[in-house]
Amino acid sequence: MSPRPELRAAGGVLWRRDPSGATVIALVHRPRYDDWSLPKGKLATGEHSLTAGYREVLEETGITPTLGRRLVRTEYPVSISEKIARKVVDYWAMRAADGDFQANDEVDELRWLTVEKATDAVSYRHDRAVLAAFAQAEPDTTTILLVRHGSAGDRTQWRGTDDLRPLDPTGHRQAKRAATVLPCFWPATGDLGRQSPMRGDHPSTCDSARAAGGRRRRFR
Repeated sequence: MSPRPELRAAGGVLWRRDPSGATVIALVHRPRYDDWSLPKGKLATGEHSLTAGYREVLEETGITPTLGRRLVRTEYPVSISEKIARKVVDYWAMRAADGDFQANDEVDELRWLTVEKATDAVSYRHDRAVLAAFAQAEPDTTTILLVRHGSAGDRTQWRGTDDLRPLDPTGHRQAKRAATVLPCFWPATGDLGRQSPMRGDHPSTCDSARAAGGRRRRFR
């Protein structure tokens, strides 16, 4: 038997503090299905699951998220064109930054609920598994991203200093990919973090830093 086709998607547990300091998360209502669920959506062709989750949460809620820790991956069967496919969804915790909900074609209502109330309100068991993973740790975490230098060809064929060895085509693709992912983790005015002195000005790092609008520091 041939394996079931796979449909990839991504989303997030969007959270904030209410006036009492309690953690509340956003559930969205989709009139097409008349269900309450966590915001999520399908990956575009070639899109990273992390940027897809960021994009879908922003599109469905109108609120800019800041990504935090990775949560879980859920898998369940769905019907597509009278065939059964396997839907695979990756989730991250996402702190609400700014923006306001506006009803749209996909979502007509948003509610902020505690994890306990949200667990009772969601329409699907797989969403309850995501909420359980979210509740296992404090939502307000610090994220450390380790970004290695991009591919730069054969070191033995380069006559200059290693700091100036240029990216090869694969390295340029890696740099472009990193530049789309990194900004999801902090505002444009944020700090990109520390750099190793080894190849500290490598184009892959510089491209990503410029795209994210971050500042760079070297390790000492």
